[in-house]
Amino acid sequence: NSEVLRRAQLEASSTPPPGGFYVKDANDGRLTGLMKEFPAFHAIEQLIPPRTPERQMEAARGAVRTLNTLGITGIQDAFAYETSLRLWGQLDAQQGLSLHYVGSLPFLPSPQAGDRSGMALVQARELLRSRHVAPDFAKLFLDGVPPARTSNMIEPYLPDAEHGAHYHGPSTYTTEQLVDMLAELDRQGVPVKMHAVGDGAVRQALDAVAEVRRRNGPKGPRHQVAHASLVADADVARFKALNVVVDVSPMLWFPTGLNLA
Repeated sequence: NSEVLRRAQLEASSTPPPGGFYVKDANDGRLTGLMKEFPAFHAIEQLIPPRTPERQMEAARGAVRTLNTLGITGIQDAFAYETSLRLWGQLDAQQGLSLHYVGSLPFLPSPQAGDRSGMALVQARELLRSRHVAPDFAKLFLDGVPPARTSNMIEPYLPDAEHGAHYHGPSTYTTEQLVDMLAELDRQGVPVKMHAVGDGAVRQALDAVAEVRRRNGPKGPRHQVAHASLVADADVARFKALNVVVDVSPMLWFPTGLNLA
């Protein structure tokens, strides 16, 4: 709302951070309060009082109990900030982590002051490892989500007032940037979970893995494409050929009343 925008010192002339979007009113250009993608939320997140360690630990214990009740003894956290990893490690040290936890280390800034991210967090991952906590994956976001029109598509979206015709959605990285990051992580033996929802982002992920396999050899870690809600027919067989795992999550989008065209 307008009061939160005021406290965050955001106004119509404010420039969103790379990868984020501030939606403006089509008539007067004022911010509507709608923000798209994680970087755009950063200024707002700074205003939210931090959760107490006690509440976080209570939530972690409750999550473990629920998962165990369902027979689940291993999970992969798709977005594991350093603060979260330390929490799970503390629970493990207290003999309270009765499942295997695999963390995916994000390449986005953390809302928690002092948290490392990206390569700095990858390099520190062994300091965060414990008996049941394995901070073994990296996490990259290649695009957004179709309802917000921030997914990268091969074919353009239907025209709207904000984007007009021939809009395919944004890409977080150029393919060259993605290949360079992926190749370095691959050389270090770090598998990467790549958020890719649109078929354009999925193709970019597969193209990047193909180039990394050419550079580093075919026996690198098994990288993952998360969500993969839309996949071009020509790309389906490439997952097996490149030894890439499809981490599908259809319940995020289907069934839905939203127009994904």
